[in-house]
Amino acid sequence: MKASSISAAVIAVALTVFYVFVQQLPSIIVESTDILFVVISGGVSLYAFLVVAEMGRRATSIPHLEARLRSAYYGVFLTIVLWFLGETTWGIYEVVLGVSIPYPSIADIFYLAGYLPVLASTVTFMWIFRRNVTQARKVVTSLVGLAIIGLVFVFVLSPLSTSSSGTVTKAFDLAYPFLDAVLLVLVTLILGGMAGSTLAKPWAWIFAGLLSYSFADIMFSWGTLAGWYYSGHPIELLWLYGYLGLAIGFSEQREVLSKVSA
Repeated sequence: MKASSISAAVIAVALTVFYVFVQQLPSIIVESTDILFVVISGGVSLYAFLVVAEMGRRATSIPHLEARLRSAYYGVFLTIVLWFLGETTWGIYEVVLGVSIPYPSIADIFYLAGYLPVLASTVTFMWIFRRNVTQARKVVTSLVGLAIIGLVFVFVLSPLSTSSSGTVTKAFDLAYPFLDAVLLVLVTLILGGMAGSTLAKPWAWIFAGLLSYSFADIMFSWGTLAGWYYSGHPIELLWLYGYLGLAIGFSEQREVLSKVSA
């Protein structure tokens, strides 16, 4: 197992232990988890910036590192930055302004804006590796995608569409699970067709991170609708695991860069 994977596993265990521990301390659960999100997302943003900057410097010496693939990484980097701004804004609302579960808020603008570059990146990646997708994989991943859409519609979108929330709140309520479902389907299709590509290996981690993040969003929508979600809920670990997956993906890409440019 690589050092980056081991480090991420250790951090994941530490985060899990922390969340279990902090559940017993309601007086600090909001502040501590909000700060944790800012630190983790900020750290991943910084690391992703270092990698994409390195990609820019080495691009001329790595002819097979396609420009479109680099742009796909830049899109994911921009998404991480926007989500970091969302985490920071959410923390300011809760810790500084004392607003409990600020939803919808300015933070949601950053969160939702983050979907645009990452969706563009996944579509770009699908186009680059489209020849890897066999007919059998298309069938299997399409069925998985339909199952995802069906589950999200039945358990989240349909209940949210008939809720008594205001127009603005309902728009945000529906936007998250819809965009997450689209992202989950795209990621599932890509994972089904990327096997065997050395350059695509880092994306396995990136897409695993996106899967975890998207599932956390869906659970958040369901939790707020059902009333069981609270700031500091253990379900938030899925977001943090998602950030770790993204970090490992960029770390793996850095290793690929080092090998092909050696």
